Amino acid sequence: MLIDKDEEAAFDVLKELADDGPQTATPAARPKWREDDAGAGHGVTSDEIHRMLDVVKERLLQLSKGNASRIASLLQTGLRQPEELPKVLALMEPFTQAAATDEDRETLRAVLRVRIHWHCNYDESPAAELDECLGPVEALYERLAPRDLVVPHRWLFDKDWIDLPTRDREDFQEQEKATVQSRISALTEIHQTYGIIGIENLIAACAEPGIVGFTLPKVPWRDEISWPEWIVAKGGDFTLGAPMTQCISAFIPAIPPPASGDLLQKVIAFGRQAGWDAAKIPRFLIMARMEQEIWRLANSCGPDIYKAYWQGVRPYRVHNKDDLEFILEHLLEAKRPRTALWYCQYSLEKIDPRQLFAALQQLLYAEEKDGPKIEPYHLTKILGRLQNSDEIEKNELIQLEFSLFPALRYGREYHAAALYKAIMSEPALFTDLIRLCYKPEHGEQEKPTAATQAAAKCAFGILYACKRLPGTQADGSIDGEAFTRYHRRKPGIVSQGGSPDRV
Repeated sequence: MLIDKDEEAAFDVLKELADDGPQTATPAARPKWREDDAGAGHGVTSDEIHRMLDVVKERLLQLSKGNASRIASLLQTGLRQPEELPKVLALMEPFTQAAATDEDRETLRAVLRVRIHWHCNYDESPAAELDECLGPVEALYERLAPRDLVVPHRWLFDKDWIDLPTRDREDFQEQEKATVQSRISALTEIHQTYGIIGIENLIAACAEPGIVGFTLPKVPWRDEISWPEWIVAKGGDFTLGAPMTQCISAFIPAIPPPASGDLLQKVIAFGRQAGWDAAKIPRFLIMARMEQEIWRLANSCGPDIYKAYWQGVRPYRVHNKDDLEFILEHLLEAKRPRTALWYCQYSLEKIDPRQLFAALQQLLYAEEKDGPKIEPYHLTKILGRLQNSDEIEKNELIQLEFSLFPALRYGREYHAAALYKAIMSEPALFTDLIRLCYKPEHGEQEKPTAATQAAAKCAFGILYACKRLPGTQADGSIDGEAFTRYHRRKPGIVSQGGSPDRV
């Protein structure tokens, strides 16, 4: 009845019933039928289960006829077993005819490809038995090849790590070489058949156009294309996330110097002839590698373009100390403190502490739109670098830690070491924090502002998190005289009414 009412729902139910795996239940799942008990007993025999599964598989085969997506899903059920596989392959056979669409063919090839890879790499059967099993599958896989060459090769560019329908047996280096060669062969075949238009169609169709761009410099016919003119003609506005932008942004860094510099200069020259404005040139340069040659080229294009370049560039890690500090300096000039700190968070020992301090100061007062989030863990590492450098003035570091304290969350509040040391060494500072938290009982009460409320919340958090005692030494011991002297020096808090209260 369900098949007649909702064929898709019926197929899903049958597919779950035919799942290739243990199907058991516990007594807890058995209902108490009372008067509705039909007398079925407490279970069914294995023979009944197998007869039921035979009927289920028969219904699945009937419902899947002519439907590529359903046929593909059959190989996720018990029908994938060697004794059942010929029935599924028979359903695929009509799709080798001319009337079948390329998308349906590729849907079936995708599941066959997974099966071939598994048998080639994980099946421990004897070679003769394996060849007998895979022979019909591989033959059908070839006959199902779509007519449009973009479709059967698209999967090679859908993700970085792919499972080729070949035998690699965990030799990852050989598998990587085979993957690169397969992609080169695919691009070559498409180019020989359709020209550069076929490559453009592949870029638009695949899931990771950047893989196409990364592979293009390796193809044997790369010198047949005027890449600068192609980039200018097809790059569009270099919109972030667009397929062609992803391809070009992987293509340019994949070209080694000095050819890459020559390519960039030619693209800019052709772009100016095509009417590129001062906003489009930096969007193009952003896709190049982060290196001195590119920065000189951007600078030679004029101050506006150079400024726009640093306002939009997405830096990645470099290991040269001079380059690190150069990039950090220009990111701060572009008012991008979040990007600057995110960029250098794994190379703190190579960065001048004064630059890190300037970046944190700018973080407090310059809002960077869409900047990356700095995690509390990395923020504490940056503060630790400043604390251990002895290059930052004591009062500057204390003020910085006070301002950054709300960002030290998730149990990392104790990293404000300089601030806590100052509080427990200078009674006046401790008193100032008390005054921020609590207002005098007597006298005129000022209406709190958002700023005073934020300061009070921060001060309370600092006092709550401070676990240090006056007179604490480097080894954790307490200097009794310093402890007593601290409390004697602690000033009183005088209310506006004139009555002094001791802290």
